[in-house]
Amino acid sequence: MSTDDPGPTGLILQSIVQPISAADVPEIVVYSLILLLCLVVSAICSSSENAFFSHRDSDTEELREEKSKTAKYILDVLERPKQLLATMLLLNSLVNVAFVLIAILLTEKLFDLEALPWLKFFVEAIVVTVVILVFAQPPANTQTNHYRKKPQNTS
Repeated sequence: MSTDDPGPTGLILQSIVQPISAADVPEIVVYSLILLLCLVVSAICSSSENAFFSHRDSDTEELREEKSKTAKYILDVLERPKQLLATMLLLNSLVNVAFVLIAILLTEKLFDLEALPWLKFFVEAIVVTVVILVFAQPPANTQTNHYRKKPQNTS
């Protein structure tokens, strides 16, 4: 095989990768930025859910003793936990759907997968789901647990 021969893998890649013109670059950049924004908003939603619903009773008591506007606002929000949870889950779901739709647009812009429906499904469903689960959910849980207040020793 010569150095100019791409081999079987190279031929497959050449057949599915779309040529990108200079006119396509701004659209690809915008799609990429929107995907990044969706991941950030999804992580914020997950972090908020963890923060609001993993507090202890002692945390709530501390907030009641505080007289700040922020503490009052948090307590007001916690008085309606079902509404709070529904709002967070709805926003997170909408952002994840937006992520999937934009990822499909970006995939269609970069790759021609019409001839390989199994690969199209793999990229548009499996890869996108893994990206959301790996980059939006665990960082949120890690950050929330890292900054969680440690119980004070009362003895």
